[in-house]
Amino acid sequence: MAGRLGAWCARPALAGALAGLTGGIAFVLLAAALTDAPVHGGDALPAPPPAAGLAWAIRLALGTALGAAFGRLLGARLGGAVRAVALGAAFGVVWWLLESLVATPFRPHICVLLGDVHGGTAATTLVGLACSLVYGVVTGASLWGCHALAARALPAARRLEVYVAAHCFSCVEAHRLAAAAASRFPGLEVRTIDLDAARAGAPSVLPDGVVAVPAYLLDGTVVALGNPEPEQLFARIASAPARRGGGGGSAT
Repeated sequence: MAGRLGAWCARPALAGALAGLTGGIAFVLLAAALTDAPVHGGDALPAPPPAAGLAWAIRLALGTALGAAFGRLLGARLGGAVRAVALGAAFGVVWWLLESLVATPFRPHICVLLGDVHGGTAATTLVGLACSLVYGVVTGASLWGCHALAARALPAARRLEVYVAAHCFSCVEAHRLAAAAASRFPGLEVRTIDLDAARAGAPSVLPDGVVAVPAYLLDGTVVALGNPEPEQLFARIASAPARRGGGGGSAT
């Protein structure tokens, strides 16, 4: 089970969704604790108990979807725990601002579904800000923990080699992906090999299958020609090692 969870955590969107669900639960619990249960949008449209339950279910689904977007967009730039929490907090505040602006024209019609915890009065505004901030912090911390779990589940002695060249425009993204992989998997040996620099020194023998740049080799086997999706690359790294391919020598 731990190995499967580690593989899930290696996928940015899926890891973000799991973290966002955790953050959504924190949001719902805090909102219920800080407001009269159920939370509703004012005296005109009180939320009956069934609608309140639906509101929390929608809020959890929204938190999961936002977490998936957070993991996909910022997961590779998460860094350490402090940076992850800071990015999560900023994400929560930004979403609170956007939700408040978008929801205002439709209030009170959507309050029964989502719960009016993001504006309307000074009290609900503060509650909404606190809940969104906690959502972001918990989501960021959970995503960092998910990344740490994926790193611990990494098979031993894995090696990622990324072949680039100075004339290759897409190799800028290859450098970024290599750095992101090294940050995501501390136990992974990552080497970025510049073919132009290698040729300026001594002749190099390229591994079989490297016919273009950027090229990605995992444990000596070509896994991508051209830049892969980060989610696909990280999932491949976190998976069980394949049989060793014929990896030739590499340049330094």
